[in-house]
Amino acid sequence: MEEIFKKRAIETLESGSALDRYNGLNFLWILGKIDPELAASKKKSIITDEISLVRVLSYCTSNGKVSGRITSKTWQVNLKNIEEFIDVDEAYQRIQVYVTTNNFLTLSEDNQMNVTAFLLTMKKKPENGIMENHIVEESIQKELHKLVSNITSND
Repeated sequence: MEEIFKKRAIETLESGSALDRYNGLNFLWILGKIDPELAASKKKSIITDEISLVRVLSYCTSNGKVSGRITSKTWQVNLKNIEEFIDVDEAYQRIQVYVTTNNFLTLSEDNQMNVTAFLLTMKKKPENGIMENHIVEESIQKELHKLVSNITSND
């Protein structure tokens, strides 16, 4: 069974279809349990262009709600998980360029929000505390609006 799983995992990764599905990379943790070296090498080869980078960033980003005096929707980017695929500083440099292009506008709103959350996370370099890793939706939307405005004003 393990060999069949490994073969199918490799086929899915090499075809790129894993990146086409929502949470399509979730099976990688099982692959990591079966064959850690294979999983690590495959993770490093997934990012072939900016779209695959965006999809990996989205895979490593989660959102939810945090309650205090008010309830806020927040995003959290797991930089440690991103590091399994690509150096986070390299990803940051590449994404900074990508968000200035018209290609960024073709992404889904969710992917745009995830990319923007990544940019904001890298700007503030989160600590190990719980709340420091969360970015409220309003901040992401405000930054996303700036990014989109910059692109559309340059056309």
